[in-house]
Parts: sequence; structure tokens; C-alpha cells
Amino acid sequence: DKYNIKKSKFSIFSELSGQKIIDFSIKVPDKYLILKTVAYTIEIVFYGNTPNIYLYDINNQRINQFKDKSVQAKQEPSNQLDFRKIDFDKLFALIGSEPEQNILYFLKRHFFALNKTLLNELLFRLNFSSDLKLKNINHSDYKKIIKTFSEIKNEINAHQHFFYLENERIQKFSIIPLKYLRKNKTVSEEIYTDLNHAWNKFIKMRQDSERFERIFNLCK
Repeated sequence: DKYNIKKSKFSIFSELSGQKIIDFSIKVPDKYLILKTVAYTIEIVFYGNTPNIYLYDINNQRINQFKDKSVQAKQEPSNQLDFRKIDFDKLFALIGSEPEQNILYFLKRHFFALNKTLLNELLFRLNFSSDLKLKNINHSDYKKIIKTFSEIKNEINAHQHFFYLENERIQKFSIIPLKYLRKNKTVSEEIYTDLNHAWNKFIKMRQDSERFERIFNLCK
């Protein structure tokens, strides 16, 4: 079809066969999806060290999960925050409560929506090293953090999608411009407004790149 959706590579949760999705929601921090059918709830958890998919019955009892069935406790967000909404006073109090912690660990722990790419970009824009101690962040730094959070939120809401290529091979796909890559003169940038088109092109370019790597390694 026009979205070039591939067939399933494998099937999970045979209980869902014939079920229709009647509701869909996303929890903060946007890495927690909930699908509902008449008889079941599916929770798709992408954050943390143990991403998984859980199946619950109508009584909210877990009856199955996609992987690592030995792990019974689902990882819930702890002290997680939405970087798009945090205010100065909340940030000030939170950083002040963990003076010996480094900035990278702090951001990972409290802002689950910030993946590795966004963390790298945020630290670059702030001109912070990843091991900067929170006790060394001053008043003007707090303002800079809030301002940078706001900039990234606005860039996400602009719905542009960015490819970064080196030697005509795809390196990164991002939902915001990556200034830490723009500074690299060997990296080029392409901008797309249609997410489906961008994603399909990214997958094809990634597959082509991996295919090239395999052939190159065989020829060594």
C-alpha cells in the first residue's frame, strides 16, 4: 500500500487474534503506549533498561509479556519529568537536591524522553561536559537549561525530520536539528516534512549501508 507497511516478521499474543483496538493513549514521557481492546490491554514500554510489551486481561491482571518472562516487575517511571513543561523552580529544587550527581545521569534519570541523541544534542547546546557535577551549575545555567528545553520543544513541534549523512551514507535520523553534527564539515543534512516518507527512506538507506558494510568486510 502507499505506506509500504511490511508484513509481520513474527506473531505474539495469540489471545489478540480477532480483537479490535478501541482506544489508544500515550503516557508521559512518550515512550509508554497503551492499546485497549474489549477484552485486553496492551502496554508497550520503550524506556529504561528493560523495554517490553505486556498483556493484561479485563481485570487488569497480567497474563503475558513479550520477553524475559522471568522479570515480573514492570519498570515504572520514578521521579520522571516532562522536559517540555518543567519550570525554573522545580528544576532548581531538583538539581539542588543532588549536588554530587553528574548532569548526564541526572538527565537520564529524570527525563526518560531524552534518548541518547537528544542528550548529546542538549549537552552540546549547553556546552556542558557529561560529567559536570550539579553543584557546579550556577543561576545563569538554570536559565540556559530551561531555554534550551523550550527550543527543543519548539523544534519537535515544527514537525521536521532530519537526515545526517557522511560520505553519502546515513548516520542519524532526528526529529530536531543536530547542531553537534552540523559542526562536522564531512556531515551533510537533509530535511523532510513528511514523516512516513522520511522513515521509509531512512530504513532503505540504513539497509543499503548495512549491505555495503557486509560486502566491504567480505572484500578485506
